[in-house]
Amino acid sequence: MKTLTLRLRSAGMFSNVNEVVQQLHLAEQRGYRFAIDWSDSCYRDPQRAGDPWNYYFEDCFPGADAEGGDCPQLPGGIAVACMRDNIITPRERDGDCVPLLLPRDRHLPHGIIQRYIHLKPHVQEIVDRFVAQHFRGPTIGLHIRGPGRIDGGAPGLRSRFECTFGVPFGRYFETLERQLARRPEARVFASSDSAFVMREIVRRYGERVTSYPAIRSEFGEMHDAAHPANRGTRFPPYRLGEDVLVEACIFARTDYFIHGNSNVVNYVLCLNPALEHGSAY
Repeated sequence: MKTLTLRLRSAGMFSNVNEVVQQLHLAEQRGYRFAIDWSDSCYRDPQRAGDPWNYYFEDCFPGADAEGGDCPQLPGGIAVACMRDNIITPRERDGDCVPLLLPRDRHLPHGIIQRYIHLKPHVQEIVDRFVAQHFRGPTIGLHIRGPGRIDGGAPGLRSRFECTFGVPFGRYFETLERQLARRPEARVFASSDSAFVMREIVRRYGERVTSYPAIRSEFGEMHDAAHPANRGTRFPPYRLGEDVLVEACIFARTDYFIHGNSNVVNYVLCLNPALEHGSAY
């Protein structure tokens, strides 16, 4: 079988993971395999050897990496991620990344994930241990991105609603209140890249809230070291990638998922295609 090379971008975790899912779908259709080169990763850690993809995931095609260095490069990036018929991050028009739509058939990308996207054992162990310790009874997942989220049409969506420092809490909390009325005993597993957002959630729902001890900043978007809001602040690159990956996998184990618009959301919905969910938008 022909082997090619897929060079991923310096963008965040699920911008790249979701591109890999689409690339795997194309590879199955066209009869080739590929090695992943994520050397230009925002999660590259000078203390860790190897490609950043393999910090977190097993090889999609075992053995392909031995051939991939000298192999032709696959077209990727926006040309693949922003396609109308992308199976996990579809758009309205080819080449136009705004808006990011939800997957049309969650089972198709789920099958790709099941066949090829396998966590390293130490990452899977973190997920399993957290769920075993904290998920007793029904759990509602609540994912609210911080004010730094600008991709996928998020600013336009937020502009329709009343916001506090750029975050439409009311929309999320209305959706959560409806679910809590159905499940009064439920706990809330909450996640955000913003410490400000997490404080607001805990202020509103108190001890009902559980969360993973992820690294956060006030603004969020920690993977974007060049952003002015994060200037002068250093975040451990490996840990940033592990945190967002672990939280996404935990969300896939909840009973109901409340979300906005992001690559994380699309991956969660395809990791567990049976997961009930509601969008704040």
